[in-house]
Amino acid sequence: MKYSKTALLSTIAAAGMVISGIAPQTVSAATSAYDNEGKLVTGGQSVNIADGAYSDPTQGAKATSTANVTVISGFLSLEAVPDFSFGRAISGSIAKLDQGEEHAIPSEDGNSDGILRVVESRDKKTSSDTSSSKATNQGFEVTATIGKFTGDDNKPVDGFILNLAPQSFNNTDGKPSGLSTKALTLNPDNDSTATGSILNVKDTDEVKGSYQAVFNSANAATLKVPDAATAGKDGKDGISKYKGVITWTLNAKASGTA
Repeated sequence: MKYSKTALLSTIAAAGMVISGIAPQTVSAATSAYDNEGKLVTGGQSVNIADGAYSDPTQGAKATSTANVTVISGFLSLEAVPDFSFGRAISGSIAKLDQGEEHAIPSEDGNSDGILRVVESRDKKTSSDTSSSKATNQGFEVTATIGKFTGDDNKPVDGFILNLAPQSFNNTDGKPSGLSTKALTLNPDNDSTATGSILNVKDTDEVKGSYQAVFNSANAATLKVPDAATAGKDGKDGISKYKGVITWTLNAKASGTA
């Protein structure tokens, strides 16, 4: 929580009054409290405790909150995919990653923290597994496909090339898996270069749980900006925004695939 200087001084002053006993003490809760007779009341009422109504340590203002988690087993899921913001650049340059929020373009699925996260909850198949319905870990692959970059007029512009540098693929607690994403160049100008594999996990790799790669340094991703990406209109100086959509695909491998 942020405080202005005035609010902070007021808070300190108020705290001093309570400590010195100049002001009566009050306790309140969002949903319930006890009155001076020790009876439970609702509606977030405040109660004056200067007269010793709280001498019984079992009584006090109460409120509730929750902690929740969803536990999964036997699933492989793509939990997060990164947006890449390159800030401001000029035509014919190589722009480096700049994930500042002031440059970010809202995305339906992507996150501005540069996180690519996969959750693997399948077990490895053992010799004792006899059920064909049991979900087993045969590894997985993540691919990325980039579409044509378009400008403010929604017309496609050729020449943009996105380069992604390798990033460690670690447990979300920071435990390394020994794996990393691949260096990947995505060129949307033709089908053969618009798609590439960025992560390939084998069934022998020790990956179970939530793992992620984070693209958050300046050199984690670069974008070639073509001369055709002009700023302004009709030759006038100005600002033009361009964006390309990246589609991320997670595929579980079948038994026996590399």
